[in-house]
Formats: sequence, C-alpha cells, structure tokens
Amino acid sequence: QHFDQPRWEGESFVGKTLADLKVRQRFNVHVIAVQDVLTSKVSVVPPPDAVIRDSDVLVVLGATADLERFQKIS
Repeated sequence: QHFDQPRWEGESFVGKTLADLKVRQRFNVHVIAVQDVLTSKVSVVPPPDAVIRDSDVLVVLGATADLERFQKIS
C-alpha cells in the first residue's frame, strides 16, 4: 500500500529524513520505495538520509494491523 502526504502526530513528514521519522521503530512498517509524483522517479529501498518532499509518495510494507495504524496518520 502507499499513502500520500503522510502525517505523524500532526507533524508533516516533508523536509525530514526517513531516519528522523523512525517509521520502522514507531509503526513497525518498512519504507520500501519513495516515488516523486512530479517526475515519476522511484527510489527503491531509499537510504535513511532520504529527505521526504511534498511531491513524494511512500510505499510501505508491513503487517495489516501496522499498515492500518500507519494509514491513520496519513
């Protein structure tokens, strides 16, 4: 599944790195790709220092319950 313009505790993901967001630790989901919807460029297995832009879509993988919990913040 993927989630557009994700938010976490009311705080935008934009401008933060994947390492800053600690998505895996907090939600037990893995960001397996990031797609820039403006350029269609896809970064598969993005590095922890990848900065999320407002045109990015995160592609995440995880258990159904964890994905549902992550989706609630998007």
